[in-house]
Amino acid sequence: MLFNKFGARLRAGPPADRGRRRIKVAHDVLRGSGIEIGALHNPIPVSPSMMVTYVDRLPNEGLREHYPEIPSPSLVAVDIVDEAESLDSVPDASQDFVIANHILEHCQDPIRAISSWIRVIRYEGVVFLAVPNMKLTFDRHRHLTSWPHFVRDWEEGPAWSRNSHYLEWTELVEKHPPSGAPSHAARLMEDNYSIHFHVWTVPSLKRFLDKTSFLLANTFSLLQFVPNGDEALAILGKRRDA
Repeated sequence: MLFNKFGARLRAGPPADRGRRRIKVAHDVLRGSGIEIGALHNPIPVSPSMMVTYVDRLPNEGLREHYPEIPSPSLVAVDIVDEAESLDSVPDASQDFVIANHILEHCQDPIRAISSWIRVIRYEGVVFLAVPNMKLTFDRHRHLTSWPHFVRDWEEGPAWSRNSHYLEWTELVEKHPPSGAPSHAARLMEDNYSIHFHVWTVPSLKRFLDKTSFLLANTFSLLQFVPNGDEALAILGKRRDA
């Protein structure tokens, strides 16, 4: 089991059953060339006939500094340095797929992130998501993120809620005592440390994706939704008129 420098459990390789199911779904839906966001040391295996470009918010040297607990040789080589929520350097309709495993919870504005991921895939391209079930992870004591909260982050930008997310993480995940929690949360914010900003259960994730599709003018359809151990897999398909 891996832990980050603040003591919280880090995403590691998937348990056998969960990993096999994830790979099976990926094998069924992924074709052509695309991008994987934030793969770190755990990229999803793909067919040799496919081409994957790896995207992260930091170059490899920055990732090594940010995640000293991950052996450097295990990190995939980052091809594009960009923010997951915007993908500004990735052209519209240029990818057959986007893989974002355990990335959505790290996004401060998840609706914007999904909008960007749909933007960069071609018609009939897919977004492959794996999102943790808060009830079965270290997020179990946190408060479920509400739909109005997601919408406000999208409409106003996420700055209004950023401090509260770091404070909740500090208190309920890292278990800092109340007296030291504010200063520790402020240090995490200053470091721009990548926490889980938002949390879902399996049913709430399904509702979130359905509502996000409607909010984004039905630019995508939810093609598959698969509970998978302590996570859920979701396959989003771009609609022809998107």
